[in-house]
Order: sequence, then C-alpha cells, then structure tokens
Amino acid sequence: MEPVPDQLRSYPTLFEGTVTSIKGSKVAFRVDYWLKGRGADTVVLERGKDQPETLTFLDGEHYIVAAKDGVVPQCGANLASAETISKFRQAYGK
Repeated sequence: MEPVPDQLRSYPTLFEGTVTSIKGSKVAFRVDYWLKGRGADTVVLERGKDQPETLTFLDGEHYIVAAKDGVVPQCGANLASAETISKFRQAYGK
C-alpha cells in the first residue's frame, strides 16, 4: 500500500530518494527531492529497530522516506510511483 501525505506529515524529515547502499540496518539514499526538512544530497538512516524485517529496501529503487532522529519507522518508507510522488509534491507545496 502506498503512503498518503497525511500519514507522514508528523515526521520532521520527508524526501523522495533512491537507495545507493545497504549495510546491515543502515541505508544510504541519494535525495532526489526534499519534501520536508532540508539537508544534504545524501542521507544515511537506520531502519526501524522494532521490526526491521518488515522494512525492506532494494538498492537502486526510489522511495518516499520519512524519518525522525535518523530512524525510518516501520511505515516510514514505501516504493514511490509517479502518481504518489505527484500527490506528495502537491500536498507539501513543492
């Protein structure tokens, strides 16, 4: 199920990104587009520790990613279709 903007609005970090590497529980992203928050072109985040097996990333895939304190929660990342990206950009005025 793809995310909707209201589901991720409470997170201080929200972006569209492409996975560039996965090392254990750490995932590096190339930020393609900041939706909320600002930062570098590359972000390294930790997968949520509560249920790490349910939050799977694939190298080279594009995601909508939400994070807080450097951690992506279980429901904080989803593969991003063009339609989902459009919805998020409209919702966040980008």
